[in-house]
Amino acid sequence: MRPLLILITLAVPALASAQSDSVPPPATAPSTEDFRPGQWAVRFIANGSLYGAGALYFTAPRSAWLLEGYLNATYQEQNGESYNGQSATVLAGKRWYGERHGRVRSIRGFGGVVGFGRSYYTSTDAAAYAYAGGLYGELGAALMFTPNLSLGATWRANLGATYYDQGNDQTNYYFNAGPMAIEGAFYF
Repeated sequence: MRPLLILITLAVPALASAQSDSVPPPATAPSTEDFRPGQWAVRFIANGSLYGAGALYFTAPRSAWLLEGYLNATYQEQNGESYNGQSATVLAGKRWYGERHGRVRSIRGFGGVVGFGRSYYTSTDAAAYAYAGGLYGELGAALMFTPNLSLGATWRANLGATYYDQGNDQTNYYFNAGPMAIEGAFYF
């Protein structure tokens, strides 16, 4: 009985393998799912009240260098007093894209961020300046409408410091996990 059980145990996988070998594999077309090294993309980003633009430069089929910038300006007036502020932020880092799942690709990235801000209050007739620097990490996904057009969302976390130059110089350290950013990209 034992030799028969051993023979059946060895024969069943062999028969299954023989059946799978008799079915021809499906025809595969050359993959156009990945990006080309040397390919560029232009990105437009909306993140809460900030709007920005950026670029990607692909160095491999699934990784690219990222550069993006944000400009923001505000003006408020109340009871004869006014406030205006301007800020500029630049991010530079590396971004990796996952395999396509249907039309969706995962996104992850890491890099550095620097920023500058200026505020002016008429009540004190004084300007305050802020300088920031830190690191960011991102997770997200992009829906590829065509090989040249995508719409996606990313979530970022930041770790850094801000130095305030306003008479009583101080430095604040921060960690924040910001809201989702919506981004459109055109690849060429």
